Amino acid sequence: MPELTTSGYGLTVVPAIKDFNIFKPGETYNGSFTIKNETSKQISIDLELYDIDQDAKGLPIISENSPKTFSMKEWISLCCNEATLKPGEKKEIKYSINVPASETPGGKYAVIIAKLKTEKSKKGVGLSEGIGHIIIGASPKKAIRNSKIDYFKVLNKINFKWPSNPTRFELKVDNLGNIHERISGTVFIYKNKPTNTVATFSANQAKQIVLPEKSRVFNYQWKAKKLIDFDNNKLSVNLDALSIGKYNALLRVKHYENNKMVTEEQIVSFWLLPWWIIFIILALLAIIVKIINGLRK
Repeated sequence: MPELTTSGYGLTVVPAIKDFNIFKPGETYNGSFTIKNETSKQISIDLELYDIDQDAKGLPIISENSPKTFSMKEWISLCCNEATLKPGEKKEIKYSINVPASETPGGKYAVIIAKLKTEKSKKGVGLSEGIGHIIIGASPKKAIRNSKIDYFKVLNKINFKWPSNPTRFELKVDNLGNIHERISGTVFIYKNKPTNTVATFSANQAKQIVLPEKSRVFNYQWKAKKLIDFDNNKLSVNLDALSIGKYNALLRVKHYENNKMVTEEQIVSFWLLPWWIIFIILALLAIIVKIINGLRK
């Protein structure tokens, strides 16, 4: 599986996330990431360590006030606090993690932010002020993996603007444990029976995490394919754009419940009632009625 990449401010960081899995008390761990200057100018950056938190929608933010129970910032030693990169240059940034012997149980999190020296720092606002390399891990002691699916819903239960307007869904996951949760699964779109699947998409393709004692909202959308597509000198016709009627979305997702992996299913229903198809149907019905009335005369 390819490493996750993050880009912004003319910089690219690989990998975006480093998961050390288990931290053993008293041990030292080494990590690194590569940062690249994607611009045509020489740039200078500052490298800063922060605790990491999540906002109401589960998006990562940097914070000065994260619970110390889950903080890893004080364990990390950076190779350098700044760097200068020529156009197109890549540079490896190394760091070490010194796990204390008296480590507390649960998940541990930190982020190394790369900021352009011309940018003013706004601590605690978010990752929008720079791009980051997120570091995660956990203590093997008393790990509590426990989450719940708060809800799975469709945001536009009746879609009159299909196919120009996609059908949107929202999933909220609450992490009740002391270690991050990473759900996995699939959403199936079908009509009448689950075997009549017309579309599928991953419940967490980017493998995003939900931090301990936090919630995260995942957003999805079902888009119609082009009615007529000409690709690689091959003509294809997709009937998604002509969809009409009642459909269902089946969420099948794996997550932890009281330290045990479980599979949960939820189903929501919605309607595709494109106004233009309804208009055509009504117009055809009007024509048919007019013809029938004409024949009767």
